[in-house]
Amino acid sequence: MIITVISGENVAARLEYSSPTTLLRAIIDSGVNFIAPCGGRGVCGKCRVTVVGGFDGSGEDIELLACKTVVSADTVISLPKRDVRAVTVGEDMLAGDDTLPQGEVGFALDIGTTTLAAAAVDMKTGKILKSAAVQNPQAAHGADVISRISFDEENPHILRDEIRDAAARLKARVGCEKDSPAVIVGNTTMLSLYFGLDVSRIGRYPFTPPSLFGESIGNEYIPPCVSGFVGADAISAYFAAGLCDGDDSKSALLLDIGTNGEMLYRSCGKLCCASAAAGPALEGAGISCGLPASDGAIDAVTISDGHLAYHVIGEKKARGLCGSGLIGAISCLIKLGAVRSDGYMEKDYEIARGVSITPADVRAFMLAKAAIRAGIEILTHKDEVCDVIISGGFGAGLNFDDMFETGILPREFEGRVRYIGNGALLGAARLLCDSESRKALLRTARDAEYIELSASARFADEFIKRLKFGD
Repeated sequence: MIITVISGENVAARLEYSSPTTLLRAIIDSGVNFIAPCGGRGVCGKCRVTVVGGFDGSGEDIELLACKTVVSADTVISLPKRDVRAVTVGEDMLAGDDTLPQGEVGFALDIGTTTLAAAAVDMKTGKILKSAAVQNPQAAHGADVISRISFDEENPHILRDEIRDAAARLKARVGCEKDSPAVIVGNTTMLSLYFGLDVSRIGRYPFTPPSLFGESIGNEYIPPCVSGFVGADAISAYFAAGLCDGDDSKSALLLDIGTNGEMLYRSCGKLCCASAAAGPALEGAGISCGLPASDGAIDAVTISDGHLAYHVIGEKKARGLCGSGLIGAISCLIKLGAVRSDGYMEKDYEIARGVSITPADVRAFMLAKAAIRAGIEILTHKDEVCDVIISGGFGAGLNFDDMFETGILPREFEGRVRYIGNGALLGAARLLCDSESRKALLRTARDAEYIELSASARFADEFIKRLKFGD
């Protein structure tokens, strides 16, 4: 049988199978970016696709769950084209043109759970010459690292091969040679999968990673991780924010908020780290109309004349909400009285035509924000924090006031918050041309104290206390 996969208006692949297979398997084999947040268990409903012409010549297009639909005859699958938005790596680091200057050019790669961001870098200055981003192809096997770990245990090396293929395509896309020097960052699980290491022990207590890296492997340098859940991406962002060589007398908190909310707090010359299991809600997964930050995703919501106004990435028809859009929408609904401080919402609320927030969405968001806020309270011990840094693509469309309104951040942080873009990629770019800082970064990571929030007696109390909106 032949399965044809159409992405947007183009034929992405025509695949031949000798035995029945699922639509999801064919989509994965086609190489098209696709998200199956629940990892193919059939519980999230997010992998719904259109089968053109139905089955057996019925002539009717029908929508089906890709993970649960098995086909045994020729089939045509139609998928909407989804482009991940241009990676934001800081004001002085924008996507460049197609022509790279002569001389040595290095490759920086940030392997995110949801998105892969890459850049070609001038090895002399650390300046980004060209950047690009794609969806992490592993998203077809689950939205979070635990789903990926489970999949890898049953299907060794598939995730490794997918991520390496995507990285190779990105390297070519930004104009780097195959053997260009590289700095690769990511959370501990993503890095371990990239190098084909056994990740099974990261997924269960005491969450032991196969490596904390901080070394070169061939021509690829991997900055150090602190623990199984505070990775090289967070440490790289810490470096990019200038916290490795900044004023130790001023306390600073760096937040990389996503599926795995990493927090690094420096006070009195000491670095403490923690990770809050926020779940995939803040990256668009697990939400009824959730999307990654891609064309068609609402990334900002405001109130205008008593009604909701919104911005859509790519200035296209709204298809769903990404993380920053979700926070903005809930913040506005709180102000309008549609969502109470305890999270109660009577019914679905339409943000745009065909895009709504449900009471279940509000609950999923509240659980994520409570985990992050509880982690902040435990890590900082209610100290006065002088500098608060938000890193990652999540913050690109974010209004800081929404974070205060929903209670992700305490009000006392007002006026102290700054956004540095993709700090992980920015740090990786600078490390390409600064070998001396690699030694200092290794010492920073090795000396850091990691606080396991799940083992903290205070975490449960703080978490329950934060199951409300506002301070």
